[in-house]
Amino acid sequence: SLSVFTAPARAEDVRAVAGQDAEPGLRDLVARSLAVRVERDGRSRFALLETVRQFSHRRLGDSAEHDDLRRAHAAWAVAIAAQAPRTRPTHGSADELRLVDDAMDDLRNAHGWFLDHDDRTGARALVAPLWWYSALRVSSDVFDWARETDDRWPVSIEDPDPDGVRVAALAASGDAFQGALGDARD
Repeated sequence: SLSVFTAPARAEDVRAVAGQDAEPGLRDLVARSLAVRVERDGRSRFALLETVRQFSHRRLGDSAEHDDLRRAHAAWAVAIAAQAPRTRPTHGSADELRLVDDAMDDLRNAHGWFLDHDDRTGARALVAPLWWYSALRVSSDVFDWARETDDRWPVSIEDPDPDGVRVAALAASGDAFQGALGDARD
């Protein structure tokens, strides 16, 4: 279950993806030196050793169990993105920004999963709340995800989905920021 995470994950994140019974397994992996426990900002995070993570991915392969874990991981990523600042940031926003910073590699993987599974709703739900994050961090990743999502599922009069509109606006903002003004106008 920890193998779906790219970055070190909090125990609560692993429980959200793999279920409530995951925590004893984390301690067992650390005790067997297959995973490491890192302290960051006074909180424990867990990560499999990279060779173990890769072995787990190969072993699980395209199994239904692995796809279920990846689906749960993508849903977790949407929940993390939803915690990004939604309005102009304040002093309390630092924790929200750090949460997204720490999860960027996992958010990237989740976005790829949504694209691979032709999940428009999931991709939009992941990218749309990252507006202020992308503005503050000048995140080319988020701008690129918005562009990919909007190119695949453009917003139209017939499809006035609010998340789709936010994604299209974020894609245009990213185009303008990255110097592609012609794309931003389209």
